[in-house]
Amino acid sequence: MAVVLVMFLWACGGKKAANEQDLGGGTNWSKWVLAKESRIDGNSLVLPRGADGFLPFDAELLYGKRLAYSVAGTDGANCRWQINWHDKKDKFIKADIAVYAISNGIAVYEKEIDVPVSAAVGYIYASRHGDHKADMIFKRIYLIGTNQ
Repeated sequence: MAVVLVMFLWACGGKKAANEQDLGGGTNWSKWVLAKESRIDGNSLVLPRGADGFLPFDAELLYGKRLAYSVAGTDGANCRWQINWHDKKDKFIKADIAVYAISNGIAVYEKEIDVPVSAAVGYIYASRHGDHKADMIFKRIYLIGTNQ
């Protein structure tokens, strides 16, 4: 019960832990490359069907971290946790993808980041998965962990 409450507080913009780094949420969406159909509503990124966004991030800064998404949606929707890896010449290496089923309400989905040896950049995506009609709302996207 306490874990669920903490996750709910984080998802709703509660105080972040010292080992967290916001990538998206609040005013942090300005560095994201977003599809024209996407919109910022308050502090959240809203993705209608067919829309996504990404943030290029230095791969070296992703070692030893977890990537977390705080997402709101409706039953039947799927959130896609995704990082596309590119080398120093911006050549695609591979994509890491995990799909999470959304239940009504807000939930936090996180996964350990596995940085490929030759990666220079990780393109962190905010995206939907599948053809669900309702909007998906990304409350916050953030890193957990330290580079020590």
